[in-house]
Amino acid sequence: MSAGKLRLAAIPQINSTSLSWPLILLVSLTLLRGLLYLSIFPPFLAPDESAHFEAIRLIGQEKKWPTAEVYSVTPMHPDMIATFEKFRIWSLANLYSPTRNLGVTSNLFVDYYPTQIAGSEVVADSYLMLYHLILAPLSAATASFDLVTQVYLLRLVSLLFATGTIVMAWFTVRSIFPAEPAPALAVGTFITFWPMHAHVDASIAVDPLAELIASAFFLVLVTIYLKGFSRVRAILLLGLLMLAVLTKPTTFFLFPTLAAALVIFFSRRLKWSTLATGGAFALLFMLTLVGSIILHENSGGGRKLSSIFSFSLSLPDWSRFVAVETGPLYLQSLNFAVLSFAGLFGWSNIHVPWAWVRFWAILLFLIILGSLIFIYQHVLTPGQHRYELSSLQRRILIIFIFAIIFSFIGVVAPIIATQSPSWGIHSRYYFPVVIPLALYLFFGFRQLFPFRFRHLALPVWAVGWFTYDSLVLLLVILPYLFS
Repeated sequence: MSAGKLRLAAIPQINSTSLSWPLILLVSLTLLRGLLYLSIFPPFLAPDESAHFEAIRLIGQEKKWPTAEVYSVTPMHPDMIATFEKFRIWSLANLYSPTRNLGVTSNLFVDYYPTQIAGSEVVADSYLMLYHLILAPLSAATASFDLVTQVYLLRLVSLLFATGTIVMAWFTVRSIFPAEPAPALAVGTFITFWPMHAHVDASIAVDPLAELIASAFFLVLVTIYLKGFSRVRAILLLGLLMLAVLTKPTTFFLFPTLAAALVIFFSRRLKWSTLATGGAFALLFMLTLVGSIILHENSGGGRKLSSIFSFSLSLPDWSRFVAVETGPLYLQSLNFAVLSFAGLFGWSNIHVPWAWVRFWAILLFLIILGSLIFIYQHVLTPGQHRYELSSLQRRILIIFIFAIIFSFIGVVAPIIATQSPSWGIHSRYYFPVVIPLALYLFFGFRQLFPFRFRHLALPVWAVGWFTYDSLVLLLVILPYLFS
């Protein structure tokens, strides 16, 4: 097969030896790298890790629902302060020790942890708690273990979620491109060797579960498109949507994504005109954007869904969102987004050099440009270029485009709603759309190669991500943690 040609053939057999060994390799590398990151970063030096741990512990060990009242009277784990001091967590986070420097003597988590940072305790009234409920039995079973061991075991569960994502991604992309292994290998390589992905998915965080649920959603949706509708698949798809609602607001984009898939299906089935189809997509885009902003302003960032149905629902002042003075805010948020993609570890205080960030800004711009060219040439205007995509492949790729758009709308909605950079476009917020994102990043990257050299795109992509991950680990993370 000539380089770069994508053809839809029969659905691949998942037990084929020729297809299973790359997946086994990717799974093994994910586990090995996850264990490496899991062991290198000291306990609680990950985004909101101590807050999630304490909420899980309250449910599993104390048999209490983590409300504000419970936090105000229930002591935190008795070894929490000693663990923070032993591993120099406050020093590594460039903050003062509450006990040694700020005079905090309380044994309550709400008095110890949130005093200097923007984060807070995980309160059930303000958070979606599915992740914490899933891990609570493990916390209860390991209550007799020392605190550090408990942290590492809970991290291991996140790593298993991440491994599941690799499996979902592999079969999703292989189903779309059964005759061409390069896209699946590229997506798997990206997920495995993206440093930020390894860091977050080897910590106590909701994001690995949110990503796994969303990845399973994409696999089921693609399966429906390829193999047809069935009651079991429909129930499974709706069940995953319900789990997404209970996990994290970063998965809410799955609802408009499903709506986009239905528009694509019915536009073809009912022979809609191009104008009608475009109008439906434009309406869906506006509803998602406006709905995301309203959801944020009325439900604590999407975490308190019950408040949406209250009579106090209010509409924002839309004029302030497009004021001239908002320009620097959006540029600052974009700069932070590139930084978080390139590498922003710990409590968002361990980052790659700014020269690397500038390199990534240029490279991502070129890759996005390449992706747009790929979409125009091979998805929107088929039959005019050398790629051979079937109409079914193109429909799935169009769904993936909308998934990326809707995901990023959900990520930027808090910034638009609050007009504040405090939320930030953290890379972990778009982990749930990692399959479509990785696929289009690779297509955009491959588009930068002259056609005759595009067979080199995958090895360059794989070697590049492995090299970058190694450089980040050896030159950024290890020197910061152990110098």
